[in-house]
Amino acid sequence: MIEFRGRCKSKKKRIYSMLETNGEMNTSEILQDYNSRYKRGCTMNELASILGRTKHFIQVGFIEEYVRGDGVRLPARVRLAVWSVQHD
Repeated sequence: MIEFRGRCKSKKKRIYSMLETNGEMNTSEILQDYNSRYKRGCTMNELASILGRTKHFIQVGFIEEYVRGDGVRLPARVRLAVWSVQHD
């Protein structure tokens, strides 16, 4: 296992093991999986910061989804980043 430095070491280890086990995952899948497994969850802001600043995680691409409007909300485009583990 890789030795992580800085803050949120346990969260980084857990996210790393999830990505190693499941392969590529998008940001919302990682967040839902993490929060369903662990009692002390993670916010989207924390997760994005961890994924973006840690060199062991690599952004592979994007998934674009278009959400239709329903009369109250307007149609929108949703872009989710796809993440993977970087092997040295």
